Amino acid sequence: MEIASVSASTRANSRRIRDECVRTEALRALEESRLVRSEKNRGLCAEISVAERTKSMTSAALDQLIGQRVAERATPEQLRDLEAVLAEWMTDEIAHI
Repeated sequence: MEIASVSASTRANSRRIRDECVRTEALRALEESRLVRSEKNRGLCAEISVAERTKSMTSAALDQLIGQRVAERATPEQLRDLEAVLAEWMTDEIAHI
């Protein structure tokens, strides 16, 4: 197997693990906020009103817009700093699983 192929496979696995960690943490946060509840053999059930859903969707849209603005305006040094913070956060999240 070529080194590039192994490296690509490792990156893909790392992304899947990271994405799963983010989903797990997001679901845990929703449950702690009492926006969803976990039911045995059924999964998650929403505990959210229309107003709360609207607020949540607005917040998510603003977060996305902020992320886009940061990506457009951040210097390479700022992006490296952000990547370091995110890498540390992900390491901490994986350690808690």
